[in-house]
Amino acid sequence: MLERSIPIPMTAERFMARVEEFSRLTGASSDDAFQSIAASLSASDLHRLADEFTEIACGDDMEARAEVMRLARTMAFGTDGSPEGGAGATE
Repeated sequence: MLERSIPIPMTAERFMARVEEFSRLTGASSDDAFQSIAASLSASDLHRLADEFTEIACGDDMEARAEVMRLARTMAFGTDGSPEGGAGATE
């Protein structure tokens, strides 16, 4: 039980294991489990995970990384640059 009380930085591997466990235990979809686990993380853990997942997906390809970041900004801020998609976002 002591192990659970020691804060350990979240890694992509640990995150995905928690998502799978949450999904298995609750019957939630993978997407719902992903969002639920992500909502419980600190901003620093989320940034670290985003960097790690980008590294896993893109490796050293800087153009691919730039495209991932562009897509993430578009999803977060929409095409008009306002938070939550704004008037320029499509659903």
